[in-house]
Amino acid sequence: MNEKTAYIFALELGRFCAHCMGLMIAAVMLFVGMIGMWDVALKVGVIPLLVILMIDVLARRQEDRLRMVVCKA
Repeated sequence: MNEKTAYIFALELGRFCAHCMGLMIAAVMLFVGMIGMWDVALKVGVIPLLVILMIDVLARRQEDRLRMVVCKA
């Protein structure tokens, strides 16, 4: 496996872990909201979810760019 393919694999693994963390954060937000504290759940959970979304989009862009480079080679 060449270096670019390994880097693409690492990006995919990182995106998978980010999705898992996002799912856990959303579940905790839902649990806290069901207790009756929706304002606390939104204050605590929205920022991490936005950060995970931003990281996912940036990783996807870089992954697509690397895939195009690997396909051309």
